[in-house]
Amino acid sequence: MSGKQQDQHCRISYLYQAAHYLLQHTEEAKFSKHYISTAKQVSQKSVLRLHPNIKRTICKKCNCLMVIGKTCSVRTEEPSKRKPECDRSLWVCNECGTTKRFPLSNGKKKKKEG
Repeated sequence: MSGKQQDQHCRISYLYQAAHYLLQHTEEAKFSKHYISTAKQVSQKSVLRLHPNIKRTICKKCNCLMVIGKTCSVRTEEPSKRKPECDRSLWVCNECGTTKRFPLSNGKKKKKEG
């Protein structure tokens, strides 16, 4: 990784951490949204991918940091009785109502024997 890319990664990480800190310790979510949108702009301009764990915690519609209990609510979708590996958790943004679905299983499918 070159020096510029490393600097950009550090900047994105710092902005994400600052947004998370502001959301946890203040009531103002607009500063947090600004830092998240700035981090996304930095990653797009420098053609760097955001880590999947960071991407999962950002609302695509309003750039709000999704913190369980503060800015989003989490529930389990109706579990499948036939295919338990298809169970999903549903994250709903409290700001705009956008939903995200994530698998609950460990991601490994069982192989059929025979």
